[in-house]
Amino acid sequence: MIQFLLLASLSAIAPTSRPIPKPDILVTAAWLRTHVNDPNLVVLDLTMSGMDSPDPYEAGHIPGARKLDFHSIFAGDGSNGALTMQLVPADSLRKVFEALGVSDGSTIVLYSTSRWLSPVARTYVTLDYIGLGGRTHILDGGYDAWKAAGGASVMTAPSFARGSLHVTTRKDAVADGAYVRAHLADASLTIVDARAPEFYNGSAKGHSAVRAGHVPGARNVYFLTLADSVTNVYLTPEQARARFAAAGVSLDKPVVVYCHIGQTASVDYVQLRRLGVPVRLYDGSFEDWSRHGDYPVASGVDP
Repeated sequence: MIQFLLLASLSAIAPTSRPIPKPDILVTAAWLRTHVNDPNLVVLDLTMSGMDSPDPYEAGHIPGARKLDFHSIFAGDGSNGALTMQLVPADSLRKVFEALGVSDGSTIVLYSTSRWLSPVARTYVTLDYIGLGGRTHILDGGYDAWKAAGGASVMTAPSFARGSLHVTTRKDAVADGAYVRAHLADASLTIVDARAPEFYNGSAKGHSAVRAGHVPGARNVYFLTLADSVTNVYLTPEQARARFAAAGVSLDKPVVVYCHIGQTASVDYVQLRRLGVPVRLYDGSFEDWSRHGDYPVASGVDP
């Protein structure tokens, strides 16, 4: 009897004595084929109105996928002193995603028929910002992976009901210039520049930057080195960990990522989230930083 009670006691505590694995942010095409008809699944196909012509969504998309216009989830185009691609208020985002049928019980999968990598990642950051990151996923390899796995393609848009969504803004998902500047000398935080090396070292100036160079102390992890350049398949966590380590990025402390305008750094953000690293996106990125004459700028290959 004592042995039985001991075994029963151990079996009762065993499930809570070990961590429950968290699902990866990424899902495979094989997984999506299995779950594409799940009633709570919302698949969003990201398009860029005014840039995608003809509209690739209308030429063929994943069955049931709903078209999300990327321009509906950010504000600003860099003109008249405004910053480019800034997060809009959480309530505005709530309305956008409710209109696409997203509800509190929905699981979301993001992809693009246009092979966009960084806008899809930026959309993930946006959903993470309003508290939906834990149930939002990215189709690894995108539409090409779906077709390669034998997934069907349709040209008709689905019908669906409006969703009902409650959002909670995660302030710790983003940072502004004042936050970054205040932490320049903070050894407990790492800053990562996701731009190409020529922009990081200052030999070229980004299209939206007033000055060339990088935020002092920032490590350079070019976003395109974190996924396969042909297939858009993300590096495995082990490969990503090695890539960040090679750039001198400690994964034992929080990270702030930035790029030109806060889009391509979203790929770094996704990979760091996959690795369990607390990470913020500097929303204004180097476009904002370079406009402040009193914010220091470094050049060269060293942080």
